[in-house]
Amino acid sequence: MTVKLAIVSRIVTDGEADEQLLSLEGILREEAKGFTLGYRDPEGDLTTLRLHPEEVRIRRSGIFSSAITVRPGTAEPFFYRTPYGALELICTGEEILLEREGGSGRVQLRYRLDSPAGPVSENTIIISFKECVK
Repeated sequence: MTVKLAIVSRIVTDGEADEQLLSLEGILREEAKGFTLGYRDPEGDLTTLRLHPEEVRIRRSGIFSSAITVRPGTAEPFFYRTPYGALELICTGEEILLEREGGSGRVQLRYRLDSPAGPVSENTIIISFKECVK
């Protein structure tokens, strides 16, 4: 089903916070143990979130791409691919909150990104979604 998304992204790097708000249309699909949200950002890159109460998998494709697993209490390595090469990073999950009723709901993720050299950022993503009525 088509949904309207309100996405708040907050990234704290070296004590400096950057917050972005996006309003877009996306797709909501049911899965056996959860659901998937997918959307294209204003640059045309595709993001897909596979949402389960115990873990969230975020896949971004485009010129910069990654596949991140957020699982509270665990550190998961992944590669962030850029036109200049791949960076090895580690995602430490801190929180997953999923609220859902029918075609609407809210997702909140908190996680930390580190490199082998040290801390990179603290990240919070909040996504509110609601079925589009046509």
